[in-house]
Amino acid sequence: MTQPIAVSKAIHKEAEMDEGLSGFSTQEMYREILSRLGEDPSREGLLATPGRVEKSMAFLTKATTRTRRRFCAARSSMRTTTKWLSSGH
Repeated sequence: MTQPIAVSKAIHKEAEMDEGLSGFSTQEMYREILSRLGEDPSREGLLATPGRVEKSMAFLTKATTRTRRRFCAARSSMRTTTKWLSSGH
């Protein structure tokens, strides 16, 4: 099994291989990404960055989920209307 890209060897040893990335919080993964980019995630200016990125991603993906729900609801409503109209009403 290959090592996940976002987790260093030292951190990866702490998690079970079968768990994948589920043993890590999103913020831990963002700290690892910062570290791999050559930054010091414990630096004062970056301490809150993993939390900000996590919040941003939640906001960005929430819009996608909301749009998908609206589409599914509209599609279901159209099917109901089509069935009602085709039944002779």
